[in-house]
Amino acid sequence: MKELRSVPQAVLERLVVGAAEVERTGSGLMPRRLPAWTSAQMVDDAPRVVADQTAGVRLDFVTTASVVELRANVTCHVWPESDALSQKSVFALTSGEDLLDSVAVTGGTVVYLGSDGSPSGRASQGTPFTITLRLPGAHAHRPRRAELWLPHNSAVEILGLRADAEILPYAGPRGPRWLHHGSSISHCQAAVGPLQVWPVVASRQLGLDLLDLGLAGHSLLDPFVARTIRDSSADVISVKLGINIVNGDAFTRRSFVPALHGFLDTIRDGHPTTPLLVISPVYCGIHEYAPGPTVFDPVTSAFVATTAPRDTAMGALTLGAVRQLVEDTVRRRALADSNLYLLDGRELLGEPDQHHLFDNVHPDSEGYEMMGNRFAALARKPRSAVGAAFVPLSDFSAAG
Repeated sequence: MKELRSVPQAVLERLVVGAAEVERTGSGLMPRRLPAWTSAQMVDDAPRVVADQTAGVRLDFVTTASVVELRANVTCHVWPESDALSQKSVFALTSGEDLLDSVAVTGGTVVYLGSDGSPSGRASQGTPFTITLRLPGAHAHRPRRAELWLPHNSAVEILGLRADAEILPYAGPRGPRWLHHGSSISHCQAAVGPLQVWPVVASRQLGLDLLDLGLAGHSLLDPFVARTIRDSSADVISVKLGINIVNGDAFTRRSFVPALHGFLDTIRDGHPTTPLLVISPVYCGIHEYAPGPTVFDPVTSAFVATTAPRDTAMGALTLGAVRQLVEDTVRRRALADSNLYLLDGRELLGEPDQHHLFDNVHPDSEGYEMMGNRFAALARKPRSAVGAAFVPLSDFSAAG
């Protein structure tokens, strides 16, 4: 085996893509999916917890190496009802459509969350680890592009990268930039690995450069998220809204519509003509006709609608009501915005697919892959709403 050589930190930092920013820590690099300034506008640490989990974040490089070695810290965030020992942080190495290698890590630092999703103060400190990934078929005179996908369900501090040949940042075209924001159903924490996250599934099929702002529990029309989208480069933007509005009982009918307009207005301040796709909620039987809030039942390990009486006549929102309000809002705005599109989320996961909702709310890993495949198929069809937004970006329209 050849001697492994270290990648300088300045080069390593340039490998990171799919993050809003990269923090230089005292010992390494920490990719973050929301910029640091947003923390000051959060009511607690819960949004920061999910934003630091590296869904869609990867190291993008070219090399003739046959082996790469990553040294890192991972931090797992564990709900009270979860088993910390069952959580795996998966690292996946790809080249084009091919999966070259993957390693699942258990342990690391474990931070236990309170019922509101913020750190409870209880934690178990882990130690750094080193993983080795192999690039089969390496050729000493034929550099190739590879991407090392970081875990979608953990925060990662990159401490170092070594390889048996030089590693350089990939400098070629990555495809159009797709910025997607959504809830846990876009974050996909229940997926078995980073390549099963549905926006990742779709972006890899469509040749898009993904920035995944799926924030579990926090697709709540937060202005700091809208400003992050406004200030980020993007060739196409999609926002998936609804389930957190209901299960957090976050808005009434009166407050939801102006907040949605404000969120879209802020995005349009930075992207006045960028194709913008708004996706309404996927199917969720417990909230189609019952408003939130949602509660977790530890006996059944599933979510249920609260039994407290809620009066929809007074503005309490069901998922069906949110879907209709999103549709009405987008259709009105589209009269003056020819680059605004609407997708009914049930085209990605509808009532016939409810068997994938393992806890009544979240799809299983197979369900997430299904959603990604369906989204990619729609993006290839010019007559669909997704296709109208995505087809102009690439030549994949020929497939539809």
